[in-house]
Amino acid sequence: MATDLSTLDHDRNYDVYVKHLATGGVVFASASRTGAKANVGGEFPSLSSSGRYVAFQSQSTNLAPADRNRRSDIYVKDLLTGRIALVSTSTILEALSGDGPTVAFTSRATDLDPGDTDPGADVYVKAVDTGSIRLASMSRFGGPSNGDSSAAALSADGLVVAFQSAATNLDPADRNRSIDVYAVDLRSGELRVVSSSDDGVIGNAGSGNPALSADGQQAAFDSAATSFDPADSGRFDYDIYLKSLCPGTA
Repeated sequence: MATDLSTLDHDRNYDVYVKHLATGGVVFASASRTGAKANVGGEFPSLSSSGRYVAFQSQSTNLAPADRNRRSDIYVKDLLTGRIALVSTSTILEALSGDGPTVAFTSRATDLDPGDTDPGADVYVKAVDTGSIRLASMSRFGGPSNGDSSAAALSADGLVVAFQSAATNLDPADRNRSIDVYAVDLRSGELRVVSSSDDGVIGNAGSGNPALSADGQQAAFDSAATSFDPADSGRFDYDIYLKSLCPGTA
């Protein structure tokens, strides 16, 4: 809420800044392409690995011509060119790909993808440069999920997305009501249960909050399950697990 980091900032709203640690330079990110400060500020930033792109949420109405509501929307700012893109309206930002403007987010909208016909929370992936959007939290057979999905994570190239879901129809192996972790290869469309044992048995308690390695070949997640590792004490405390997503490995 500082007002002395940029000459553009004269209010007490939260704003998004990016600081170059080597030079000490500070860039005011929550501003329009013409340099107008966001009229309701910005928050929850996510930075690409190159530092060129920053995604954030804002309720502002002056960052893009298409946005005139006071709901929280997602923007991606190109710090090199100053271009700012409205990614989606009324959504929750969750991940920005490491190499640039591919964004994963959660939305209850039903008009973003023909495959989504229910009002539940779903995970989408959008390529900001092309505008293409894809529903990630759909069943292996192409149908909509029957439970909320969220907490998305992206690989550096934006081609693998992991998320948590309460759905029971994403994979035939999942028939419990616990939250489980899934990963989808957006190139092949292959969906995989991440929160399962080496022999494919779903965890006996909830799992969530996934993180992906840069190459998308490993996923970390937390879980209260006691069925993943013999070393687990048997108490339903949360532990951290790491799983390989490479074909033929657990």
